[in-house]
Amino acid sequence: MPTNTIGIIDLGSNSSRLVIYEYTEHESYRPVFEMKRSLQLAQSMTETNAITDEGIKRAVACTKLFLRTGRLYNVTTWRPVATAAVRQASNQSDVLSTIYEETGIHFQVLTGEEEAYYGFLGAVNTLDVTDALIFDIGGASSELMYMHNRELVHAVSIPHGSLSLTKRFLNESQSNIGTKVKKFMKQQFDQISWLKELNCETLIGLGGTARASAKLDLQRNGEKAQGGLHGYEIDALSVKNHLSALKEMPLADIEKIKGLSKHRANIITAGVASISALTDISCAKSILISRNGIREGLFFEHYLQQYTPPVVPSVLHSSLENFSRIFRVNRSAADTVATSTLWLFDKLQAVHGLADSDRKLIWVTANIESCGTYVNTEKWTKHSAYLVLSSNLYGLTYSELVDISSLLENKGPIRLKKMYVLIRMAKLLTLQVGVNMDELQLYIDGGKAVNISHQSSLREQVYISADENIESDFKKIFGVKLVLN
Repeated sequence: MPTNTIGIIDLGSNSSRLVIYEYTEHESYRPVFEMKRSLQLAQSMTETNAITDEGIKRAVACTKLFLRTGRLYNVTTWRPVATAAVRQASNQSDVLSTIYEETGIHFQVLTGEEEAYYGFLGAVNTLDVTDALIFDIGGASSELMYMHNRELVHAVSIPHGSLSLTKRFLNESQSNIGTKVKKFMKQQFDQISWLKELNCETLIGLGGTARASAKLDLQRNGEKAQGGLHGYEIDALSVKNHLSALKEMPLADIEKIKGLSKHRANIITAGVASISALTDISCAKSILISRNGIREGLFFEHYLQQYTPPVVPSVLHSSLENFSRIFRVNRSAADTVATSTLWLFDKLQAVHGLADSDRKLIWVTANIESCGTYVNTEKWTKHSAYLVLSSNLYGLTYSELVDISSLLENKGPIRLKKMYVLIRMAKLLTLQVGVNMDELQLYIDGGKAVNISHQSSLREQVYISADENIESDFKKIFGVKLVLN
């Protein structure tokens, strides 16, 4: 089938972003290019809410740059949208007409509710969460969405964001900005009637403010990000602690936070204060970070036209299918290994003592563990581990992705090493020895040994395979003897 290319431009209040997707209809998709320009349009607004001529010039130059890039990538479809800064601009028509005259691109100005809707689509199609309060603290507006049973129930947009809030309290000290923004945003949230009635333990954070909060959390915990931040979880109490720390930090120190751009550093305090206000009102226990929001939502609306609304039935299964097609995972072999791994997992429950959540983890790993051969068959496990962390594998939390990556390289705690051995056994028996699992007889001998037998000689076949050490490794990891007959 032919490959299509779509370019999505998000002309935001703080920054403008381009993302280009390649996709084959009903088959697979992948982002192939991303670019960000810090325009700070909300900062370029006059007292009468007009975007200055200089701000318009920056928007035009940025759009021209994006179009040039799109031509290089053979973009056939454009989806340009503008959000809060242009939405609130008193000279909106002049801004749009100037950009159109200079570039030929007509931007759709999203309403606050539309912006919230696309943010919802970006999150619901990439996070395995059923109920949540979703938020996006943007540059000049903040969107709140309540999702129940993966359906959008409520959506509202507030005309205040981290950039406009920082500007509002510009003459305050760093400490006072945090305190006053939190108080101000609490007052705004209090006016949302349905928000008071929620009893939602999970918040999902979209956008630059949420991602910056995750980077701050990692640094304060002394950790280094592994791969992306999609699915990263922050304890709600930590947000309060981070706000307290930011209020005492000079801007020069904030700018040193790893991964935080200088343009984000001067508005992060207002952003975190807004999130802290929301956690207080919602009584949420944790915040799940979504790397995906409005731009991804716009893409999913375009790509998932077979669904009404454009929401996949299962995030994990849909993503596994997409991931497998991108990296040419052989589905027949992967299904065989995954099914055989679960057979061993269930039969050996008394031996390994792993949790039900680990069953999901080992199933996912068995399904995609060979993806690294797409790069090279030499050291393919390292390639697989990298691809898991660095590609768009959705429906898993950040910590689950880190576990899968470690599992693939046989690293990490003993529970991961147990799963690694079980996958090795499944591959050995089905791919190297060539038996079907239902042909095997397995019994546990009083917790002292695991006996696996077949009508042919398993031991003889194993000894001439590439994994002849499986018995000794099994004993080392599980503390139980493995006997193959």
